[in-house]
Amino acid sequence: MKELLGVAALIGFMLVFVGMWVGVCLLISRIGGWSTVAARYPADAVPAGETFRMQSASFGGANYSSCLTITASPAGLHLEVLVPFRPGHRPIFLPAAVIKRAKIRKILWTRMVQFEVGEPSLATLTVGKKVFEAHRPVLDGTS
Repeated sequence: MKELLGVAALIGFMLVFVGMWVGVCLLISRIGGWSTVAARYPADAVPAGETFRMQSASFGGANYSSCLTITASPAGLHLEVLVPFRPGHRPIFLPAAVIKRAKIRKILWTRMVQFEVGEPSLATLTVGKKVFEAHRPVLDGTS
């Protein structure tokens, strides 16, 4: 009987943990604006381009530390979150035309590129400068 109670407690804990994990991921997606941008610019496929794994970024009011895969191509930017953090975070493709007012920022000792998504702006996104350096056409004409 005690073993059954222990198993039930473990299963209950796991269900609560997973429920809270999914709930927090959904909340972060809403706070930062990821869900809004994903609804407008869903990704159908990963474009051909250079892929940067384990990238950090700021998306609106949410920070994504080393959990993004960003593929940069002349056509735009493809962003996706690692699988454990994916609830509420569908992959996004941002066409180059919707990347507006890009500017280089220095945050502590790192150079980042901050830009707005869409017109009017749906969200502000800040990513590492190296993502843009590899594919200059994505940054050109957006500042």
